Amino acid sequence: MLSLNDSGHLELQLVKVSLAEELNAVIESFASTLNARGFTLKQELDPTLEVCCDVTRIRQALLENAYQHADPGTLTVRLNSSADSCYLSVEDQGPGIPAEAAANVFEAFHRVEPSRSRKSGGSGLGLAVVKAIVEAHGGHAICQSTKSGGTIFTLSWPIQLEAK
Repeated sequence: MLSLNDSGHLELQLVKVSLAEELNAVIESFASTLNARGFTLKQELDPTLEVCCDVTRIRQALLENAYQHADPGTLTVRLNSSADSCYLSVEDQGPGIPAEAAANVFEAFHRVEPSRSRKSGGSGLGLAVVKAIVEAHGGHAICQSTKSGGTIFTLSWPIQLEAK
């Protein structure tokens, strides 16, 4: 998928959707698994926001990374907008990402904690795939530390997209 995005051939199936409804479905499907691991889900979703996106790919980008790497606690999923952009974020309560590492977390095979192996920490592609998905939508992905010691990942892209 990364090489497809690099070559400009990551195909999107763009549709106009109520993204809050789609996100609710993802959150509901992950809820029991997340609860079993000690996570509590909090949602702040704008139910009136309709956006043009590839729903399957946006769903893919949502909760998996938090499930794999965050400490149990509250996961907050937010969906809001500005005049022309959609913002989707997932905030966790820890363990946080050092500021110097945050700039590189979306690079393929980058690991915040170098001691993690593929066996214990995944392939190192999760956030690179998230970045590829949001860039294919004409947007950006950012990672920031929170005041409480956690991390917030925010994806933004234009509300209205033209099919490529």
